[in-house]
Order: sequence, then structure tokens, then C-alpha cells
Amino acid sequence: MFIFGDLNTRLDCEGLFKHIHTLADEGETVTVAKKKVGAPQRFWDEIKRESAVPTYLQYDKELQGLMQVAETLPSNPLHLAEMPVMFPPSYVKEESGIPVAQRDFTSRILRDFKTERFPGWCDRIIFNPAALALIAGKDARVATGAQSENDANKRYL
Repeated sequence: MFIFGDLNTRLDCEGLFKHIHTLADEGETVTVAKKKVGAPQRFWDEIKRESAVPTYLQYDKELQGLMQVAETLPSNPLHLAEMPVMFPPSYVKEESGIPVAQRDFTSRILRDFKTERFPGWCDRIIFNPAALALIAGKDARVATGAQSENDANKRYL
């Protein structure tokens, strides 16, 4: 089983707020108001870098909590996992202004975050152990139908 979607998870605001305070210079304020996160530019620059991913993943607690609850369901425990996250948060970014048809999606341009909300990894793919085996190729099934000798070792997802 795969679960794909915008799970709308956010980073732990309390912990992240404390971290942002460590980035602020003396006299700089850190504020959170409705639809506005006031943080030093250093924070917005840092969170875009792949090297900062481990720092910010420690505040990514919502999905882990959901997966722990799923494992404790009394009638049918559901074991879920996610591949390692090795990229900066993807939510919420400024629009590039370039029409979708003209965008270069292979580009590694780091767009700026909107400062309306704390960033997060919202678009997630989680799966159960059977799906992991399928990803790893250990439980993939050969397509049925006429097969040549060369087809016998092929795996189809």
C-alpha cells in the first residue's frame, strides 16, 4: 500500500521557533502572527540548503507521530515507513512567475519561501512493508501473458 498526497504536515513550531531565536542577532526579533513569520533572513537562506536538512528534519514530527499511532491500532496495526528525506522543505515557496510549460524542472534554483507560514515537507509518500518490498524489487510480479525466454526475468511494477 502506498499513500501519496499533500498530508499538510508542518514542522514543530515551538522547537523551530526556539531554533530561529538562535539565528537572530542581538536586537533582531522573531515573531509569529496570523499569516506572518518574522524571522531573520539567515533562517530563510539556511533552510533552503540541502546541508541544513538534518537540522530541520528534527522538527518534522507530525508524520512520525501519525505512523506511531497507526502501529498501535488495536484491531489491525499498520506499519508505515517513508524513504529518507534528503532535500530541503518544499512548502511554501514563492511562485516563480514562469508558466508551467516553460519551467525547467531539472534546475536546482532555490526559490524563496513565503513568510506566511513555517516551511515543511507536506507532499509525502508513505508505504507499508509490502510496498517497500515492491520498491526494492523483492516482491514484484512478472506480468502474465505470452512471454519469451528473455521476459522471464523482467519485473513490472
